[in-house]
Amino acid sequence: GWRNIFSGIAEECGVTLVFGTVDHPQEGGAYNILCAIDKEGVWSDTVYVKRHLVPFGEFVPMASLFETIVPPLADLIRAGGDFSPGEESHPFVLDGLGRFAPMICYDVIYPDASLSPVREGADYLLAASNNSWFTGETVMSMQKGQAMLRAIETGKPLMHDSNNGLTCLVDAQGRTLAELAPNEEGVLLFDLPPAGGTTVYDCVGELFPWLCLAVVAAGCVDLLLQIIANKRKGRKEQDA
Repeated sequence: GWRNIFSGIAEECGVTLVFGTVDHPQEGGAYNILCAIDKEGVWSDTVYVKRHLVPFGEFVPMASLFETIVPPLADLIRAGGDFSPGEESHPFVLDGLGRFAPMICYDVIYPDASLSPVREGADYLLAASNNSWFTGETVMSMQKGQAMLRAIETGKPLMHDSNNGLTCLVDAQGRTLAELAPNEEGVLLFDLPPAGGTTVYDCVGELFPWLCLAVVAAGCVDLLLQIIANKRKGRKEQDA
């Protein structure tokens, strides 16, 4: 089958392959996944299932409600995508290369998509995307910008691969080291930069912004209490 074909390619070329495909398990459903095969043709036990699906591209929010209200829309809704999200993420251990945090497409928008595998010891970030349905370069640039932010906050170099351009290598400081422009046909070859270190964000995650929000909320409550206290004091002075 197709699994043997891919194993044969990896073994014949002596390279490690990481690629995306759609998994249709026997129990039903569909999953957008990333797989890895080593240079000896052996499949990795780690399979990444995309955690953050694109609304109306990979699933339809409240699909059952729409199907109930307007039954003729059922087939159209299912055609829009019926994928199930993954629940967790673990690094790919690629022989001789390091440990890679896998992401698919717009996973890069969400900090937890990279933070979870980085906390498990990932040395690099690896994002694969099918951007062929984008008609312009604006969305691609936005996606790259979000991916660069993931590299900066985790302190890990990023490899971003797309089938129609904006394939790039970004270092731990968010600087682009190598790149294929959108819709440019070619192969991007590069040496991996040193794996990044541990950042404050790796340690505390989303705790810092929540602490900032708590400080602001506490300040607002304190200000409100002062206003109320001053009004009561003013009324007492008037009554006196």
